[in-house]
Amino acid sequence: MGGNDLREAPENFFAAHRLLSEYATRVGPGFGIRFTVQFNLFAGTVIALGNSQQVALLSEWQAQGQLGCFCLTEKLAGVNSGLVVNTTCTWDESKQMFLLDCPNDGAYKNWISQGLSADMAVVIANLIVKGKPKGPHGFLMKIRQNGELVSGVVAKDMGDKTIGNDLDNAEIAFSQVWLPKESLLDKYAGIEGGEYVQKQKGVSNMDMIGQRLYTGRTVIAGSTLVFARSLYQSAKNYADNKKCWSPQGGVPLSSVPQLAHLYVQTDQDRPQPLRYGCVEAAERERNGARLTATGAQAGGGADPTAPFHEGPASECVTLPKATAWSLTNGIDWLGRFRSNQAQIWEIR
Repeated sequence: MGGNDLREAPENFFAAHRLLSEYATRVGPGFGIRFTVQFNLFAGTVIALGNSQQVALLSEWQAQGQLGCFCLTEKLAGVNSGLVVNTTCTWDESKQMFLLDCPNDGAYKNWISQGLSADMAVVIANLIVKGKPKGPHGFLMKIRQNGELVSGVVAKDMGDKTIGNDLDNAEIAFSQVWLPKESLLDKYAGIEGGEYVQKQKGVSNMDMIGQRLYTGRTVIAGSTLVFARSLYQSAKNYADNKKCWSPQGGVPLSSVPQLAHLYVQTDQDRPQPLRYGCVEAAERERNGARLTATGAQAGGGADPTAPFHEGPASECVTLPKATAWSLTNGIDWLGRFRSNQAQIWEIR
């Protein structure tokens, strides 16, 4: 998969997440999370906010095997990740550079996935020009050179977790780090003639940054269904191959009437995969087309697994609706399956 696939080939982006989710129940979630950090949070933000030269760097870094991370969440923000950004990046007109700084430990970036191994980072900081804050902006910077942290950057391990210890999570602090003017991802806003310039009215940088979280929720929704189906299949394979004593000889555990009934019921209730209507939706979104689903009626009720096509506004089904449908049904079904699974273990 290429660094620009989120824009150039979204079907690869979604399909790769689906494939990785199939292995999460066996090998852990670490690699899948690294994948989405690299291609969605890091590269996706560069694609969304960067100019053409910055976006072109993604292919170069991909060829070099350079890893990236996304530094948004701060220690003081708690659950309000992204809504509280105290890290600052101040424009110095005399030096034609930015000064990146965490004014206190509450501004330290934390739970940064891939932060202990990344070479590059997109850092979200409050841009200050002539003493006035301009809100959160993205800055592209190198945090490691030849494997060593650059001056002014400190990274610490967040410690052991209850799950996912195959993934590194870092606390990253910035102390008076000078960045070149080119580090600002300036597709929509930048510094011109010493002044802050909004290049496209009505588009805020934070809104575009938030799109990465939105894209992430979309793939999480699809991955939830894949994970649930994989977990279910693993349990069913065990029951199919586990022999139990009977007067007529060994029979599969799954043939026990109570358990057989549970599997039939679970199969009937299991939601079908999104089939990445999200892929087609992303493709249409990229081309500026409306997103619709076959058979949808005004007021909702459309099945987001249906093929997307163009049609009247009353049939429009957007990605958020498909995401909510997928995630809600996946979690609901998985919860009911886990309840059934408890009964399975009791039968054993």
